[in-house]
Amino acid sequence: MSPRKSAACLVSIASFLLSAASPAIGQSTSIRHSEGDRPETGQIPKLLFPPGGDGSATGFGDRPISGWPLLEATAVSADGLTIDGVGTGAPGFAGGSAAELTEPPPRIIWSDPPDGAIDARCDVSAPGQTSRGIDLLRLRFDVAVRSPLTHGLLEPQDFETTDLNGTAPAILYVEPLHQSANTFEIGLDGPIRVGTWTTILAHVENEDGAPIQEGVDDRIVFGFLPGDVNADGTSSPSDILDLIDSLNGVEPLPIWSTDIDRSGLAAPADILRIVDLLNGVQTTRPWNGMRLPPRP
Repeated sequence: MSPRKSAACLVSIASFLLSAASPAIGQSTSIRHSEGDRPETGQIPKLLFPPGGDGSATGFGDRPISGWPLLEATAVSADGLTIDGVGTGAPGFAGGSAAELTEPPPRIIWSDPPDGAIDARCDVSAPGQTSRGIDLLRLRFDVAVRSPLTHGLLEPQDFETTDLNGTAPAILYVEPLHQSANTFEIGLDGPIRVGTWTTILAHVENEDGAPIQEGVDDRIVFGFLPGDVNADGTSSPSDILDLIDSLNGVEPLPIWSTDIDRSGLAAPADILRIVDLLNGVQTTRPWNGMRLPPRP
């Protein structure tokens, strides 16, 4: 075959492959990625995919995008690029505009106290004294967040507190830690209520305006039961043994489980204090046998 005929044949084959792989004018492209192989950064870089001059998408091929393995690309209507089943709402993709990837909704990824913690420390130092308990917490989101009300810094109204008694303390202030956009300190106007669970619910959005999803890492729940060292939801004499084991390094427990007298240090004196709590000495009631209700 002559060189000229060989070149013509290659051009014909290339034209056929391009026409088969490119969506028709007026269509965009749907891209699906593997859920388990997302990048570890916690953020998805915003990428632009400009269409070709004839309306066909370019630059896809079989290469991974932002670390996500490409599984398939199929033509869909031009009402926006769909990624993992979520439309970006970018119309006219094939007509010359660009489609943009956005960050996923924010999630709470860390808190102090942690989700599910039970405060085993004393509720008062002596009968008639002011109640004591958790009145400050810190939490971190996986991405920078803002107020959905003002699109600015988080404020107390961007969080909600509830408990099973309907007497949860209100949010007093919200402050970023070290000028961070994703880690905050939250102050309450009083300690959480003893004998129940308290929920801190976040109403925030990421910098693209995507709100936190209800029920998906959007809250922190912690309980308050004096004497419940092992956090099984019941105060009993077995908690004394767990406290002794923790003090001896057999199975170390966190400070909210072991600093029974709230001195700031877990020490042998806390063994005497838990005995007092179980027997109702210098506290609001005998805590032996008391249980938390089921966690909400």
